[in-house]
Amino acid sequence: ARGRPPSEATTTTTTTTSRKEPRLPSRNVSFLEYVNDTRWPQYHNILTRTFGRDEFPYSADGIALNEADLAVAVERLETRFVLAGVFELFDHTVARLVGLSGVRIQPGDFKRIRASHSPGYDAFTKRVRQTPSLVQHIRRVNSLDAKLHDYASRRLCRELDESRLLVDPRRDTDGCLTRPSDTRVAQAAIDFCLPLLHT
Repeated sequence: ARGRPPSEATTTTTTTTSRKEPRLPSRNVSFLEYVNDTRWPQYHNILTRTFGRDEFPYSADGIALNEADLAVAVERLETRFVLAGVFELFDHTVARLVGLSGVRIQPGDFKRIRASHSPGYDAFTKRVRQTPSLVQHIRRVNSLDAKLHDYASRRLCRELDESRLLVDPRRDTDGCLTRPSDTRVAQAAIDFCLPLLHT
């Protein structure tokens, strides 16, 4: 299982409707209008809905989630998934997967492929990352997903630290994985994990 933090999850809405789903407006809406609209809870906390309710995230039931759904999602990640990765630790997630599976992989398997839908999408994503207040607002609206992401991040950081992969993701526990060293990736992972390892 791998998920993006809620602040990086941009959304595309469609004009398809069902009897259970309120009709989407016929005009374009701003991102903040979309985020703040409570008529479509199925478009928020989609990871918690997927794992906690075992539902397609954009289902039209219109039911808002709660902390009980988050507890189920965490329990399922803990008991049914050997590995829960996060995008911030992509290389380390791959290295951990190699260590668990024992399958040798090529350095090219570490290549990160990010979707780039349009120049407007890229510009918007950049603006979100550079606006802390907007990131916090998105996290508040998707608070259950934010908590689920924090849980998965802490779990992965702990596993990486215990398996000595946090410092050097080039090697698994058997030393069978090699890749060119990237000190920026390693330092970014340490910076990401250190606060989580002490909470």
